[in-house]
Amino acid sequence: MVARLEGEKQSLEKILEEGAKQHAQEASELQTTTMEMMDAVELEKQKHNNTRMEALQRLAKLETTNADLARSLATAQKRLEVEINRVADLRRQIELEEAAHEANKEPETSAPKRKEKIIEE
Repeated sequence: MVARLEGEKQSLEKILEEGAKQHAQEASELQTTTMEMMDAVELEKQKHNNTRMEALQRLAKLETTNADLARSLATAQKRLEVEINRVADLRRQIELEEAAHEANKEPETSAPKRKEKIIEE
């Protein structure tokens, strides 16, 4: 009977040992999986931060470009305004010169008519 109990004891110890080994293996796998997940999460955080930093850099660059374009537009608008005013001044000068030229022409065309009238009389 003692031998039988010894056999059962050894059998139970073997079962416990196998269970302990399986439990240790599962715990190790769980720990490995947990570490892999933590590494993956950390990698995703880094990717997110890198993407965020890239987006912020692009935004800053776009804001700078926008400010440069706004300055260029303002300069171009000012030049256009100056040019429009210059053209308007030139038109006024042309109109005045044309009016003066027409005024000078009238006496010349009137003068021969007066001479004709004087000659006829």
